[in-house]
Amino acid sequence: MISLPKNRSKWTTNTPSYQVMERVENLRETLYLKVMVSSMFSTYKLGCISEYLVLYIRA
Repeated sequence: MISLPKNRSKWTTNTPSYQVMERVENLRETLYLKVMVSSMFSTYKLGCISEYLVLYIRA
């Protein structure tokens, strides 16, 4: 983990380390969103499969 400097006034947006941190945060957010969407999709698919199985067993 990158430790933030004690003096926040020096911590401007044009420092490369800040840009790297921002990029890491954006990557983390996009990864989180992708994982959320994929997990939702997989649960949806599982639900459809279970419904099909129930219909198949009842038939």
